[in-house]
Amino acid sequence: MISISSRNYAIDILKAIAIIFITNSHFRPLYQDISPSLATLGVHGNALFFFVSGYLLIDSIRKSTNGWNWYKHKIRRILPAVFIWCICASIFFGKPITWKALVLADNYWFIQCILIYYAILYPAIKRNIGLNQLFAFSLIISVIYFFVQVPRGGGRVFHTHFHYVYNFAILIFGAIVKDKTVTGKCHNIKTDLALAAASFILYFIILFFGKGYDGKYYYIQIAGLLPLIGFLYYFFRAVTHIRFRETNSWRIVRNSILYLSSLTLEIYIVQFDLITDKLNALFPLNAIVIFTASCVV
Repeated sequence: MISISSRNYAIDILKAIAIIFITNSHFRPLYQDISPSLATLGVHGNALFFFVSGYLLIDSIRKSTNGWNWYKHKIRRILPAVFIWCICASIFFGKPITWKALVLADNYWFIQCILIYYAILYPAIKRNIGLNQLFAFSLIISVIYFFVQVPRGGGRVFHTHFHYVYNFAILIFGAIVKDKTVTGKCHNIKTDLALAAASFILYFIILFFGKGYDGKYYYIQIAGLLPLIGFLYYFFRAVTHIRFRETNSWRIVRNSILYLSSLTLEIYIVQFDLITDKLNALFPLNAIVIFTASCVV
């Protein structure tokens, strides 16, 4: 029988998949003897995180009556984990402790990014700036930044400092989806999965024709933003169909997803110091071992 629980697990599923994607993208040392290209999906994982953040943030911002208290609550959720792991990494891995790492989360661009976005999003919402207008403006800024500031050639543009800019549009898009109450509508899961897969593939096709080139071909990459956003939308719609049956095997799946979802920040923080090529002879078990270790730590 299907569980009658009213909880929508879509966000938990997205967060769990996001941390798997992002962790895998950092596994280049683990795959160096096989194919470094296996260390991929980081862009989609990051996008899933920012999408979920926007989806979850919008209601809390609207309900808040004190911006500073709201922001302090967010900081208390994030920075203590960074602080604690800096100390642990120094003790167990001999990493130097710097004030930038402790106070500014200098080793984690994603955390810096999200804290900046919080500071921008709160006053924007409180000043009644429409989400659609904010989304359009952030996309325009992203395109301008891409053409003016991003150095041409040498690889994927989404792996440069461009991610500090365009992910704000992803965050806003998550808030828009929340406002549109997508989860309350009926959709065809096969259609949603097909469109999500098509968007996923199209992103890589666009990047294939643009990455590593100079001149006009390099600029093709900016078009990858559209299928990336399409992937987020249709994949989210698809996972809203998932329900967990009341069986032991389904409980294990559900609890695993909830575990990963609840510790995405911590897994992200600790994984960099646990990634090693010393287990490469065990491929592909080395990836499973390192990911499991990150979850446990």
